[in-house]
Formats: sequence, C-alpha cells, structure tokens
Amino acid sequence: MLLSIEGREAGIHAGITSGLAAAAAFSLLVAYLFLAVTLALLIAWVCGAVGGVWVLVMLGAGIAHLLIAGILVIVIKRRLHKKLFVATREQLRKDLA
Repeated sequence: MLLSIEGREAGIHAGITSGLAAAAAFSLLVAYLFLAVTLALLIAWVCGAVGGVWVLVMLGAGIAHLLIAGILVIVIKRRLHKKLFVATREQLRKDLA
C-alpha cells in the first residue's frame, strides 16, 4: 500500500520533471531559431538590405528564450534533489532491522 502511494507520487514527480525538460528544450530550440534569424538579419543590415530595428527585436526574443530555458533548467535541477520513496525505505529499514 505504501509503495503504491509513493509510486504514484514518484510518477507525478517524473511527469512534471519531464514536462519541464520538454519546455526547456523547446525554449532552447526557439532561442536558436531567433538567434539564427538575428544573425541573418545582422548580415543583411551590414550589407544595407534591411533596417536595424528587426535585428534588435529578434536578438531580444532570442535572449529572452535563453533566459526562460535557463530558469527551467534551474527549476529542474532543484526538483531532482527530492528523495523518492522515503517512507518505503524507512519502513524497509525497520522491517529488516
């Protein structure tokens, strides 16, 4: 009974952590796309083909997504320190002692 309750809790914990990891990966992908477009616009701006405003907008969006991904990674690292099956392990220690 205790193992099934803690197993459900561990499953929820793993699901949330996986969701955060997926969000961080998606944010990194979007940041990469923004920064790649920024580089292309920067080259066009240097050549005189486009105005400088869009370069700054894309650069800002890329940096914002990098910050979001960084924050998500920090949240994931903090969640990974949570010990799982604590009560079950404690009960097993009592039973085996």
